[in-house]
Amino acid sequence: MVSLFARTRREYSQIPVNEPESTKIIHFDDGSWFSLNDDGSHKYAYGPSGFRGLFHNSLAFRSALFASLGGLMFGYDQGVIANVLVMKDFISRWPITPWQKGLMTAVLELGALIGTLAAGTLADRFSRRGNNNLVLFCLGSTFQTLANSIPTLTLGRAIGGAVPGSLSWRLPLGVQILPGLLLGFGCFVLPPSPRVLIAKGQNSKAITSLHRLRSTSNKHPLSQLEFIEIQVDVAMTNYDQMGKPMSEFSKWAELFDARYLRRTLTGIAIMFWQQWSGINALLYYGPSLIEKIGFTGETAILAGSGFVNIAQLIAVVPTILSIDKLGMVVRRRLGFASSQCMD
Repeated sequence: MVSLFARTRREYSQIPVNEPESTKIIHFDDGSWFSLNDDGSHKYAYGPSGFRGLFHNSLAFRSALFASLGGLMFGYDQGVIANVLVMKDFISRWPITPWQKGLMTAVLELGALIGTLAAGTLADRFSRRGNNNLVLFCLGSTFQTLANSIPTLTLGRAIGGAVPGSLSWRLPLGVQILPGLLLGFGCFVLPPSPRVLIAKGQNSKAITSLHRLRSTSNKHPLSQLEFIEIQVDVAMTNYDQMGKPMSEFSKWAELFDARYLRRTLTGIAIMFWQQWSGINALLYYGPSLIEKIGFTGETAILAGSGFVNIAQLIAVVPTILSIDKLGMVVRRRLGFASSQCMD
């Protein structure tokens, strides 16, 4: 591995390198670097860390920005219904029962569950370009916007989980179509996933796409190394230890294998306690809860519930900036403190 970098070092770097006895480090004049420890472990990066790294590669930044629209769509669809439920125009047109309110809210999560379980398989098989999840999301949003009955509105939320007479509440439901269309457009203009291409045996297209994503030349050693690593990862994911192809069920079952059980349970526990803190009740029924405790007026109710979203926004910024530096102990303490604040 070291010889691979030694042969190409003069081509990419003229920066002096101070190499500790236990670590060999190679810097490239495009800002990327590679380090190799005596125990065989290695790490590398294509540019600086932090905010500077976000703008180091414009294509990677745009790709991440487009991908983040998926979270924006789900978050907007998740939160908009809370405000719609207390709008006077909506209530006067459809005076729904608590059961109907709970069902209309919960079907989004049911649709999201089904979509999540199917998304990985569909993306691996058809890639994000051939995946019709965005079509379903826009279809569900259209159903919600043009709904003339509670069942139609509920159906629209169920379809949109992968994702009435007044414009005041139809417009918020319809706005979510725009990021869905934008993300769908982005899927066709952004480079295809190198991992999916490798899984399909299209290695030449995969390495071309990887070089484009990393903004590197065809001979850049880091891109070559990452390409090899992706090939190994795809092989380990799709084949068992005997070299036989793994079924989709076997891949899911491997999550509960003794080797990975602790990681799986950790992931499940994190998500469970995050939801168990009660944050979803505030997101879905914040305006309704504020109305029940005595606040009057549509503006006061919506503004009161908006503080929850503002608090989330303020809390997430230091978390993003510090999560890779503070360590697990501090993360757990911060997580506990934030949950207490939400309570």
